[in-house]
Amino acid sequence: MAEITCPQCSGDDVYDINEVSSLLSDSVDTSKQWICGRCGHTFNAEVTHWYDAEDFSELTISQLASIVISDWGGEISPQAYPYLEAMEQLESMDDSVGYDSAASIIAYFLSNDKSWKTPTASRVKEELNARLNNE
Repeated sequence: MAEITCPQCSGDDVYDINEVSSLLSDSVDTSKQWICGRCGHTFNAEVTHWYDAEDFSELTISQLASIVISDWGGEISPQAYPYLEAMEQLESMDDSVGYDSAASIIAYFLSNDKSWKTPTASRVKEELNARLNNE
């Protein structure tokens, strides 16, 4: 199994197509390098997520929340999830959800996201902390 995640579903059960080609149906695109065991998506190693080259400081809070959901995958902490859902409704630090300010929602999310540990997680957390510190 490769140490790469699927860009479509964030699944980590990704296989080298050449190693499993005898098990694949004829409809699978074997010109690609990898196949996801979860969703069947085929892709090449150089494929990256849309946000890999983004300047996170230019993204809205809801866009950062989308990155979290994409990168964390199906393993999102139940403690962090309610705050992540609220972040999806925020565009800037001036917004609020109900009586909760963007700053409080982000602070609670950051205090409950300890199981999310990827390179993207570090970048998103750094940006969210920067926004909190600028409040």
